[in-house]
Amino acid sequence: MSTYADRLAALREELAQRRLDGFVVPLTDEHMSEYVGAYAQRLAWLTGFQGSAGSAVVLPQEAAIFVDGRYTLQVREQVSGDHWSYQSVPQTSIADWLGAHAASGARIGYDPWLHTKAWVEAATKALKEKGAELVAVEANPIDAVWDDRPEPSTARLVVQPDALAGRSSAEKRAQIADWLTGHKADAAILSALDSIAWTFNVRGTDVDHTPVALAYSVINADGTADLFVAPGKIDEAVAQHLGNAVRVHPRDAFAGHLASLAGQRVAADPERAVAAIFGALGKAGATVLELRDPAVLPKAIKNDAEIAGTRAAHLRGAGAGDLRVVLDRLGQHCR
Repeated sequence: MSTYADRLAALREELAQRRLDGFVVPLTDEHMSEYVGAYAQRLAWLTGFQGSAGSAVVLPQEAAIFVDGRYTLQVREQVSGDHWSYQSVPQTSIADWLGAHAASGARIGYDPWLHTKAWVEAATKALKEKGAELVAVEANPIDAVWDDRPEPSTARLVVQPDALAGRSSAEKRAQIADWLTGHKADAAILSALDSIAWTFNVRGTDVDHTPVALAYSVINADGTADLFVAPGKIDEAVAQHLGNAVRVHPRDAFAGHLASLAGQRVAADPERAVAAIFGALGKAGATVLELRDPAVLPKAIKNDAEIAGTRAAHLRGAGAGDLRVVLDRLGQHCR
């Protein structure tokens, strides 16, 4: 499909085949990341928009793209006004727009792995007032029409040495276990990629601009953990680093694993865990505690090793900047 108009038409045809009257397209991934891998760039593929934040809604006869004030000019340069209306956030929310534009009886699809629980609740309410319905899809319809969609990165994880991290992964997991005990919880879901990188002292190259790897984790109250990551991304060095207290599973086994938490008290962050996680835990019969990701605050409190690393990074960055100035001046002199 060489044009964005063709892509929009193909999506509408796919939605019609699924008996859907619309679909919501956010710019995020299954981890609610701001920056996402190429495989998750659905909004850019569909519309041409290259910003780091935005969403779109496609209905049978109209389509809208939602961006904040940072992208007011950019969205008009990159996305055709012939096919899309421009909506400003937060002045207009997707839920409110759907409530005003969706037809009575309409079935509006969404991918539960790409939205928060709060968003689903707000959109469901807005559509219900219009006599319409929000429908979770099992497979994203954009993926069905995106013929050359890239595969998720297969790059291997790398170990962040304890000397640079300042604390071992075992210490960090023990701290989270203590936090769980304090909340009388059995396990915590970690789905934010930076939290997983920090907790396990690992890094990756799966997402531009952030040194993280695509993974999920369940931290247990006994300090053990289940890490869900593509098997080919773990080499011997990483396996030894993780140790026997971390059980490694394929990344696509995560959803099924949630069912094994039946009867347990499980903490999940409503801002960082997608609606599908809450749905799976509820279906399994787990008691869900809506609490902030337990890695967020400890990660923000930098130890001496991390502070030293930050200073070193600033010095390297400053040196690189000075070198660019010298090279620019040399280039001007040579001209």
